[in-house]
Amino acid sequence: MRIDLNGASLNGVVREDKTKKVSNKPAEHPSVEDKSSLSQDTVSVSSLEAHALSFPEVRQEKVDALREAVQNGQYKVDPDKVAQAMIEHLK
Repeated sequence: MRIDLNGASLNGVVREDKTKKVSNKPAEHPSVEDKSSLSQDTVSVSSLEAHALSFPEVRQEKVDALREAVQNGQYKVDPDKVAQAMIEHLK
């Protein structure tokens, strides 16, 4: 069964042909160029990113100091600070 809706009106709804025809006529409006620019914030973020990436991924001196403190029994954990940080993280 074929249903042809060309030119048909269904309860006040009319189908519109949305295709555009292309002609060989020159455009009435001059062509518009796309332009882009970077805001100062974008430049700042890019600069900060480059600065952060210049550091090593692992700060070995910090890792070594922490490892030594744990091995010597000098690393102390404050359970109240840990609990408070967990609560703040969940907010």
